[in-house]
Amino acid sequence: MRLFFSCLLICTLFPTSGWAQMTKEQLQATKTRCVQKGNPVSCAKVGVYLEQKGLKKQAASFYKRACSDALKPQGMACYLLGLLDTAHAMTHFSRACKLNDADGCTSAGILLRKQSKPKMAASFFVKGCQLKDGRGCHRMARQLFRTNKTKLALQYLASSCGFGYPPGCGYAGWYYETKGKAPQKAEALYRKGCKLKGSISCARLGLLLARQRKFRPALRFLRRSCRWGFRRGCGLARKLNAQLKSKP
Repeated sequence: MRLFFSCLLICTLFPTSGWAQMTKEQLQATKTRCVQKGNPVSCAKVGVYLEQKGLKKQAASFYKRACSDALKPQGMACYLLGLLDTAHAMTHFSRACKLNDADGCTSAGILLRKQSKPKMAASFFVKGCQLKDGRGCHRMARQLFRTNKTKLALQYLASSCGFGYPPGCGYAGWYYETKGKAPQKAEALYRKGCKLKGSISCARLGLLLARQRKFRPALRFLRRSCRWGFRRGCGLARKLNAQLKSKP
């Protein structure tokens, strides 16, 4: 998970060449801009580079520079620092959120939820969602379902799915299939989640199609869920494939 979010920062900071093409000379020049000129974006770049090389302590020191810069603090650097410095994660995530980093907001909310502080968590989830983090919208929806605020929860799931977060699509699809009795709407949501490489959405779509006796496409989606790491999808695909082969 940390690697995924680090890659988001890499794509933001290196929109054309990417960190992997950074030569030693480029790295040294970036370090110089960070240390001697106090450029926080350069500090964040160096931090990402070092973390990808497995030098986490050194990376954290550069993230800290970028996060605590007096003029242009980098919210995502605070967030990545929180992933490395778990003892002070809440401090770093909160600062990231104040700097309008969506991942920082959602991660702060998750920590607060684990501490049984749902009201405080909700404020972070809401801000994360407002900053277009589908994960934050999804977390807020889950919290609303627990208090039976279904209509609002579905609105948050719609936002989550719309922001490209597969579990948001899958959860909304599950609700419309099982609670809302709207299989066509559920199918559309599962398909969107599956296109976003949501393995569970693919599996649920496969099961829905199988119940509609559309076995060949069902098998295709179950196999896709398996390829993307959903173990239960593998078992379901094998079972369905065996049934199809046994038919005359």
